[in-house]
Amino acid sequence: MASKEGLLFGTAGIPVSSKAQSTKAGIERIRELGLDCMEVEFVLGVRISSQAAEAAGELAARRRVRLSAHSPYYVNLNAREPEKLEASRERILRTARITSLLGGKSIVFHAAYYMKDAPDKVYAAVKENLEQVVSELREEGNELYLDQSYQGALDSVRESMEKLKSIEELAIEIKNQALMWVYITEWLAVTGTGLLCGFVIWTLMIRRGLYREIETTRLRERSR
Repeated sequence: MASKEGLLFGTAGIPVSSKAQSTKAGIERIRELGLDCMEVEFVLGVRISSQAAEAAGELAARRRVRLSAHSPYYVNLNAREPEKLEASRERILRTARITSLLGGKSIVFHAAYYMKDAPDKVYAAVKENLEQVVSELREEGNELYLDQSYQGALDSVRESMEKLKSIEELAIEIKNQALMWVYITEWLAVTGTGLLCGFVIWTLMIRRGLYREIETTRLRERSR
């Protein structure tokens, strides 16, 4: 998630290690893990009361955890049936309203299916329906859905890429230093082994020269 403070890192949904599978427990666990944000998953429906959302939002503000939300999957702004279009818009609106109570600044949703239509036709249908959603939110004084900082997000991505480049250069430097010690260790091992083998062979050859060669043995003399 991009913000004025930079990139924020968190989980999509309540962390599995939370003490309970609730929004408030998830917020507490996010802070314990040292993360910055959490996406509240409404993928199967916005099943939280306004009072519970306000309480979770207050907790998130105290814990300095940024919240966002994911709208239900059952959204298709390119649907053929008017009732499905109305239900899709209402799910987006419901998500935006609850997210506002949570203190969130953005929501995520999958806008439509192609339904075998051309992309430009689908775009026009989605645009028309989203304009209705935005208009209704504006009438309510809810600016959450319109709060999109693309330039800030781009700047954050660029900053992260620069940091990744620095990390990559540092990793290469550390790798080269490690390889140098690997080469030195290997050279010492091979050289040491060669010297030891040479010393052993040389010693055996010298010791062999100390013994006098004889033509017959005592056993052979007795046989005569």
